[in-house]
Amino acid sequence: MLERLRNLVLEALPEEGRIENPMPCLALTRFNGPQQSRQCFYHPMMTLGLGGEKESLIGGRPVVYGAGEAVVVALDLPGAYQIRNASPEQPFLSLSIRLDRAIITELLTEAPELRPAPNGRDAQESVSVEHLPDEILNALVRYLEAMHSPRRAAVLGPMILKEIHYLLLEGPQGRVLADVCSEAAPGSRILTAVRWLREHFDEPLDIATISERTAMAPSTFHRQFRAVTSLSPVQYQKRLRLHEAQRLMLVESLGVEAAARRVGYESCSQFSREYKRLFGDAPARDIREKSVAASDAGKCASIMEA
Repeated sequence: MLERLRNLVLEALPEEGRIENPMPCLALTRFNGPQQSRQCFYHPMMTLGLGGEKESLIGGRPVVYGAGEAVVVALDLPGAYQIRNASPEQPFLSLSIRLDRAIITELLTEAPELRPAPNGRDAQESVSVEHLPDEILNALVRYLEAMHSPRRAAVLGPMILKEIHYLLLEGPQGRVLADVCSEAAPGSRILTAVRWLREHFDEPLDIATISERTAMAPSTFHRQFRAVTSLSPVQYQKRLRLHEAQRLMLVESLGVEAAARRVGYESCSQFSREYKRLFGDAPARDIREKSVAASDAGKCASIMEA
């Protein structure tokens, strides 16, 4: 089935590139050679490698995966990645399913036995690497095959996508996926904090306010947040600010100072230092080089998603 999936991705991507949403929640990627480290933002997703090797840093956790291995990410997390061992003859290939919280919530209502037990345990780490069972591979084959038939895509697509979510909930990372969608569970309360940070990243960070929103003591919140994201709340907010500033400069053509102010920095020099520490170059030079590279390639690497 892995070979069938590989062939389906090659058919869809005869050249290097990325296709977003040929089916709902689906993305296909092909690289014909190694890629230097790129900063990005991971959304809840399952990504299956089908060729080559990818090295990622997701929320502070190093992850390496290749053909036949899948990465499951349960929360929005900052990260970086680079492609290794890829060539035109043996390209890096992957397919990603963006996880839909509404589908997971619906499944937990229909199959309450999948809900995590309310035993007061700590939140679980939100990133895992695993080999997918044949059941999921079979569902992925059927989902990609449905791309070629508008009728099947419309009728069978939603059912297959729901099946994929259900099978992931039954798997090793299922407890974490269920955790972030179950109201009383620690993971769900951390998800509440993550959402608040994403909506208010340009404001001063007030741990007491966020702790109150998550119904946790500040020390408990800090511990649980780091357990799930591998980052402290301050580090997470800083990544959000820097990624958004990069997007503003690259996509909306804001200047360095304007972008820094927009995302909440009072000091432009502090912004430039922290930007260079994360992205490896001063903001203006980094954006100039990325703009040229994107123009030459005819595409723009994803800043807020990978």
